[in-house]
Amino acid sequence: MKEIKSLRQDLLQLTTNVHNYLKQQQLSNVYITNTTHAVHNLTSNYSLTEAQLTTLGLGLNFIPIPKPHKNYQSTILNQFNDFARRVRTKKHFAMQPTSQHQTDIYLPIKYKQNTWEPNNTYGIIENYLEHVKQKLLTTFNTSLAFKYSHNPNWLQKATQELVKMSRNDLIVKPADKNMGVVIQDRMQYERDCLKQLQDVNTYTPVTTSTINFDTIFTQLADILDKYHKLYVSYNKINTKQYNKTTQYTKLAKQILQMQHFTDKVKLARFYLLYKVHKSPVVGRPICSNIDTVTYYASKYVDETYQIIHTIFSIHCNIT
Repeated sequence: MKEIKSLRQDLLQLTTNVHNYLKQQQLSNVYITNTTHAVHNLTSNYSLTEAQLTTLGLGLNFIPIPKPHKNYQSTILNQFNDFARRVRTKKHFAMQPTSQHQTDIYLPIKYKQNTWEPNNTYGIIENYLEHVKQKLLTTFNTSLAFKYSHNPNWLQKATQELVKMSRNDLIVKPADKNMGVVIQDRMQYERDCLKQLQDVNTYTPVTTSTINFDTIFTQLADILDKYHKLYVSYNKINTKQYNKTTQYTKLAKQILQMQHFTDKVKLARFYLLYKVHKSPVVGRPICSNIDTVTYYASKYVDETYQIIHTIFSIHCNIT
């Protein structure tokens, strides 16, 4: 208990030190709420109300209690039917043998139609799904009426004020180093982004017409083939020669899984996270490559690095 009390005191002292440091930097629009989250108002002339500060201080992951559906039983049954379809789909593709004719089984489920149902049925799974459905129906018939816990009055008022704030030309982003929430004018945010992108030593302007995803996937395949990771190989008897088949390896299927769906490939999304602990406040540029042409290749490199970097006596945990 003494250690916990000491830890609380240290955390409280750290929060106080940060608050005093920000005051020394003359950032008059910074508020520390009772949730120990900072709200940094970097706008030129927009003033946040106390209710807005309190709600934003809870963090961008905070979700008010949602209102219940009028017919929640049918809503839950619809969600169960979707769950059952996903279970049948997973089982269907898990039972398929791996071959060059079935490379799409590694395609992410989000790119498949969400209404497709497999033709095959599996008795054990169907019995389990029916048992769960019957238990849901029994619960509906025997349970008390659904009780809705209302949001507190201050949160209801704050939610309305946040809706009003969203009608202004503002940007709300998390701060760098997990230091709270930042409010910035949209025009200033765009100017800060352009300031980064106009650095010719770091970025090169291109047009979408010059980007050929097929060419990039071909280059990725060449790299895999160079290291004998593109096709499954088998060893001839009594020889040391490896012969390639026409079947992709599991790694190749993972990295090249979007090559037949280039219309789903996205360009990297650029955004800024403001470094409010710096003086003056500057933006940290980030490019999110989720669903880009090299997304799965990047995941493979990162996962491999996480394994091998621990071998060295000295390694860096942060970038």
